[in-house]
Amino acid sequence: MTRVRGISHSWIPRRKWRIAVLVASVPLGFVLVLALLTLGPHGNLSCEQIDNPRCREVTGRVLYVEAVDPDGDGDSHLVLVSRQSLTWPGVTIVVIRPPKRLASTPHLGTWVNAIGLPNTGSHGETTLNALQFELH
Repeated sequence: MTRVRGISHSWIPRRKWRIAVLVASVPLGFVLVLALLTLGPHGNLSCEQIDNPRCREVTGRVLYVEAVDPDGDGDSHLVLVSRQSLTWPGVTIVVIRPPKRLASTPHLGTWVNAIGLPNTGSHGETTLNALQFELH
């Protein structure tokens, strides 16, 4: 059996060493993928255009689109992978109300820039009610 000397100066079997490296690399890989997903163009939208101190800017890639409006109020929900992390770490939900509703549904990976006001959703999560948005 081949052995590799470990950090604590004890002998660790090679198989356990490989498992330890694999387990340590999974979180690192997740962080790397999240970072790559949040890289994209910065739009022309800015909260300076809206006279409201609560205004927030978010940018990110579409992870999920609510294709059917379950409550019938006509709004669209986009779940974004974003660095702003408004809803959960790495995730922002953007709500687009009927007057500004999308003519075509964005697909997975579409880059979105939005500005709007934070709101508490029906399950207690923070969402962004988009006042203006761009799709890239």
